[in-house]
Amino acid sequence: MLGAALAPTTASAAADTASASPRAEAPAAGFWSCTVPPGHTFTGTQSSLACSPSGVRTMYYVQLPADGMWACTTMPGFTFTGAQNTLACSPSGVRTMYYLRAL
Repeated sequence: MLGAALAPTTASAAADTASASPRAEAPAAGFWSCTVPPGHTFTGTQSSLACSPSGVRTMYYVQLPADGMWACTTMPGFTFTGAQNTLACSPSGVRTMYYLRAL
C-alpha cells in the first residue's frame, strides 16, 4: 500500500490527530552541532568525542524554533503550553522539554 494514507486505528489515535492544531508548523530540518547558535533551540543530545580534543562533550540536535514543536529550551517570541520530563535534552539525566507555541 505505498502512497496510501491510513486512518487511525484507535479512538485515542483519532483524538490525537483531531487535536493537532491546524496552525502547527513542521519543524525545520535540523543538524548536529557542538553549540546551539543564537536564535535556535535543540531537540536532542548525544555524547560525542567530536566536540572536544580532550574528551566527551555534549552534541546538540539544533533546529529553528517553530510553533507546535517540542524543544529543550524556551525561546523569545514563544510561550509553552506543555512540559514533560525527558532523557532527550541531556545525555546525563532527566530534563524538561517544552511544547512551543508562537506568541
